[in-house]
Amino acid sequence: MERFIIAVFADSKTAMAAQQALTQAKIYAPVMPTPRELTDHCGLSLRFPPASLAQVKGTLEGCGLREEEGNVGFYRMEYDAHSRIVAPIA
Repeated sequence: MERFIIAVFADSKTAMAAQQALTQAKIYAPVMPTPRELTDHCGLSLRFPPASLAQVKGTLEGCGLREEEGNVGFYRMEYDAHSRIVAPIA
């Protein structure tokens, strides 16, 4: 089963700014389509390994992107050939 974290955003401009900030911080977080389960967010998300969550959050907070303000959200995603789970990170 593949496991990773996705960051979702309110709009694509914010998603691209976040991706640029993470790239500058040398954090690998490629752009991916937002899962259909999360239709209330824009169509672009960033994907990264669970071990990078604290570093990603810190980098994005440094750019003014905070979960509390609603401009970024984090979800865990797991999938294999038979199932897919998308759940918010508490």
